[in-house]
Amino acid sequence: MDPLTSSYPELTPYQFASNRPIDGIDLDGLEYWNSTSIYSEGLNVAVGNFFGGNLGISKGTAWDMIGKTQFKTYSAVWPGNQNLEESSHNPRLIAGAEVSMDGGFSFAFNKPTFSKAMEAIGVSMSTVSAKWGLGASVQIGENLFGIRFGAGIGGSIKTGDQSIIFESISISNSEANAIERGKDWYVSTPKILESDGLNPVEAISEIMVDGKNTGIQVFSGVVESGNDFKSDGIWKSQSYSEKENEYNK
Repeated sequence: MDPLTSSYPELTPYQFASNRPIDGIDLDGLEYWNSTSIYSEGLNVAVGNFFGGNLGISKGTAWDMIGKTQFKTYSAVWPGNQNLEESSHNPRLIAGAEVSMDGGFSFAFNKPTFSKAMEAIGVSMSTVSAKWGLGASVQIGENLFGIRFGAGIGGSIKTGDQSIIFESISISNSEANAIERGKDWYVSTPKILESDGLNPVEAISEIMVDGKNTGIQVFSGVVESGNDFKSDGIWKSQSYSEKENEYNK
């Protein structure tokens, strides 16, 4: 039975995804909302005439159908990696010039998980911004809309994947509710796990808040770093990963 049956006695107690069984996803019986909302803020410098450069760093929080993610991104675009050649799948166009610090929300529709939402933002995003002191920018893409406000000077038009995630921590709603709202998370020193004494297969760590251990374990993949291995920075709790796999089926 739907856990919200008592709140909606006029509806069937076995309703699935608000009676949208084709496009709806309903793992817990709660309200239908197949989207991800993302808040981020950061500093950005851009200059270009189609070819150009963009440097920036930002952090943010995402709320998806499974739980909550805190993440950090950087942008390092220059003529050598803009992919502006014909038939490129990810052209990174930069036109204009600006220096700005801003923040705002993006909504990825029909993207129920953080990873799918960030794919939509990275591949489909077109950003038009204008600032003279105070100003704003708009993000438009397939299944995507966002608006940001901030302070700076200049204006630009950018397309393509301008940002790369270098750290994200994703946990389920129940785990996120156990952490005081408004707090930033970070992970303790990772431990690299091996498989039968062979190559490392994953890293394990725990979420820390204000120097205290929350007891929430998170896992990530590993990448080779010189003669050693390190986390790839994409951390997920077991609970989050299990639910994400259900959505990806």
